[in-house]
Amino acid sequence: MIVQAGSVESATLIKQAAEAGLSLEWIGETGWIQPEFIGTLGTEPLSSQEGIGYAAFSYNADSPAWEFFQPLWDDTPGYGDEFGPATDQYHFSTYDLMVQTALAVEYGGSYNASDWAPAMHAVGEAPGTVCYTYTECLELIRSGEEIDYEGVTGPGTYTDGGVNAVVQSYTPFNEDGTAGEPVILDAQRFLELLGEIAVEADCDENNQCDW
Repeated sequence: MIVQAGSVESATLIKQAAEAGLSLEWIGETGWIQPEFIGTLGTEPLSSQEGIGYAAFSYNADSPAWEFFQPLWDDTPGYGDEFGPATDQYHFSTYDLMVQTALAVEYGGSYNASDWAPAMHAVGEAPGTVCYTYTECLELIRSGEEIDYEGVTGPGTYTDGGVNAVVQSYTPFNEDGTAGEPVILDAQRFLELLGEIAVEADCDENNQCDW
């Protein structure tokens, strides 16, 4: 059962289904990592259902980018000890987005979106010297080199429509309510499927579109 709803609403639905005697494989979205989901659901349905988890994206634990970010986040007072570990979906994804955006601003030369938005492709895609941290990549840009940023969520490449080729994953919940180990999916296959179901829009100069 694929559910696209808020954390509380999703948890309520699953809880009621479990109380009615159903046992299903539930797949939700990133918001299920919020404390409100398990807080509303409780742990009992986690053992009675075939599975409960969310489809999103994960981090590349083998990347030098993760080797830099993870201990820095977890060991800095006021970060990991107060807001949770580096493995939290919102922590590592926001970090990666901010690093690539900051590099694009540097490369594009201004804070104008018309300058830095196209530069997201330039700093995240080949050709260029592969780099993994903001400091390392910034030094390369300022020395006049092209870069290829590889972040904690994967390569910085995009489809023509702007979809990022991140580390696709499914994360199940353990019976105690904690998030389990992410199951890594084929990111390239994801992008191929996305292209097959994409809807084309024909837009005029006033941005009025027919789908």
